[in-house]
Amino acid sequence: MGKEKISFYNKTKRDLSPFLKKAGKLAAMVLKRFDAEVSFIFVNRNYIKKLNMTYFNKKTPTDVITFNLISPAGETGEAYICVDQAESQAKFYGHSLYCELAVLLVHACLHLLGREDKTPALRKAMNKETLRWLRRDF
Repeated sequence: MGKEKISFYNKTKRDLSPFLKKAGKLAAMVLKRFDAEVSFIFVNRNYIKKLNMTYFNKKTPTDVITFNLISPAGETGEAYICVDQAESQAKFYGHSLYCELAVLLVHACLHLLGREDKTPALRKAMNKETLRWLRRDF
C-alpha cells in the first residue's frame, strides 16, 4: 500500500458530501501505489476556465485538470474537477452527477499516475481503464 494522503476541497456552493463519502475510498484504491499527497479540488466553470487559459492557453472550460508537482517535501498532485461540466456531461450521458464525478475522479487519478489521453487511441484506452476501476466494489 502506498503512502498517499488524499484531501478533498469543495470550492462550489453545491453539497457534495454524499459523493465525497465514497470518493476517498475510490481515489485510494486507484492511487494505492502512488506515494504522494493528492488534493482533489471541486470547482465551478469559471474557475476551471481560468486555469485552462492560464496553463494551457485554452479559452474553454474543461472537466478535469491535473498537475503532478515535485516539491521539497516530495511528490504532490492536484486535480481540479469542474462540477458544472460534470453536471452537463451527466445529463448528456443520462446518469447522475455523482456517477459523473466518480468517472472524473478516476480519470484524474489515472492522469496523476501518468496516463495520457491526447490521441483517440490513448483516450479509448484510458476510458476502458476508467470503466474497469468503476466496476470494482469500493
